[in-house]
Amino acid sequence: MTKQLFYKNPKQIEFFAKVKKCTKIDNSFHIVLDKTCFYPEGGGQSGDRGIIENLQRTHTIEVIDTQRENKEIIHICDSPIEVGLKVIGKIDQIFRFDLMQQHTGQHLISAIFFREFKIQTKGVHFGAQVSTIDFITERIPDFMLIQAETLANLLVAKSLVIRTGSFSPQDAKKLKLRKMANSYEDKVRVCFIDRYDAVACCGVHFKKTSEIGPIKFLQTEKLADGTTRLSFVAGQRSLTLFNLYHNSCESLKRSLSAPIEKITEELENLKANNQLRVDEMGKRLDSLQNNLSEILQSVENVIIFDQLDSKDFSEIGKRLSVTKNFFLLINQQEESANFIALLRGDGEKERLSQIAYRFGGKNNFYQGKLSESRLGDLQIEEIKRFFQ
Repeated sequence: MTKQLFYKNPKQIEFFAKVKKCTKIDNSFHIVLDKTCFYPEGGGQSGDRGIIENLQRTHTIEVIDTQRENKEIIHICDSPIEVGLKVIGKIDQIFRFDLMQQHTGQHLISAIFFREFKIQTKGVHFGAQVSTIDFITERIPDFMLIQAETLANLLVAKSLVIRTGSFSPQDAKKLKLRKMANSYEDKVRVCFIDRYDAVACCGVHFKKTSEIGPIKFLQTEKLADGTTRLSFVAGQRSLTLFNLYHNSCESLKRSLSAPIEKITEELENLKANNQLRVDEMGKRLDSLQNNLSEILQSVENVIIFDQLDSKDFSEIGKRLSVTKNFFLLINQQEESANFIALLRGDGEKERLSQIAYRFGGKNNFYQGKLSESRLGDLQIEEIKRFFQ
């Protein structure tokens, strides 16, 4: 059984230990120590990561995840280490601190919704950027979100005491927990937030609510099972998000030459003006399209270009394809000539096959090369007469 140092002092970062096992499984090594500060995944909280190194600090291996198997804690590492060796373990402090802020923050949020609004938590998820809580309710009104977020930050500021304890299942059931553990061994671990909340949880938590930091609700989403998902951030993530929004607002202020409180109004005005321009352009394009066929009646149906850029040549063909006119566009190069044919009948396709070296296409839009014998000026004029 691995001695669990993380429950005694959740803020302990470094520790000494002895390697008991090292087993290769697939492409990783599962290492068991006699004691550890690495918290294994559980209670919705991800397993710790960090490093293990020898006492001389000359050999270091990376711990990429931590799991629990029976009563042993497994450190999943990228390389092996000698069994019996005395080592130093060091957890990723920033990663652990962030998870503790999200996890303890979730306790406080769930407690508020239960105590103030009688809404129970169904499940939680702690993501890399955003965490979510699924509440057993079809809808959370805006006023409720405002009240809950305000109260959450008030209780953070009050620095309420957080403590944990282990109880027998019988004693735990007498505590009137907000939620009992789904499974447990001989003891049930309970987390108390002052006298405000008590819930079964095997995770690691801060000693005071002030360590959670600012809490910010992001959005709610109605799920198919009739629950409502609340997205939130806590602690350093709130500050990171604020900085992102602040920098975006400052950029918009400069671009729009407007104060922050007017940004939304200016963006709506800009959107409306752009839509007016789009509508006006649409009307002009419709007008041009209606008159295009009539205008093209006065244009020769065989048009010769001299060394036109291939992309421009292709674009002209696409533009003319919306008309119902027949066109043969020829783009003469130094030693070859490409063509685009916009056909309107099988007879035109048969005549095209007489002058083309090769061609292909569909929906009466064909592209290809002219036969080498058709490249001279006289031959080009002959082609023009051929399609008159």
